[in-house]
Amino acid sequence: MVELKNFTKHKLQINPEQAQIFTPTPSTYSSLMYYTGLDPETKKPIFVEKDPQKKRNKKRLLLQKIILTLKKKEVKNEAGRSSRI
Repeated sequence: MVELKNFTKHKLQINPEQAQIFTPTPSTYSSLMYYTGLDPETKKPIFVEKDPQKKRNKKRLLLQKIILTLKKKEVKNEAGRSSRI
């Protein structure tokens, strides 16, 4: 996930705002790979994260900068509201 984050930031020059946890869809190669843990063409093992907590942690890592930015904005907004009251 760190490599993905660095790739999107440095090579693509974008920061993801959203990430979706994979949900297998019937009759797709991605589902086949998810359930078997194998590349369908080479039959070699591939890594598939199936632990829901670990998936959430990886998503959180990828979006960490976005989450921190949003939290800072919330704090600024709360500070602005309290000073107006």
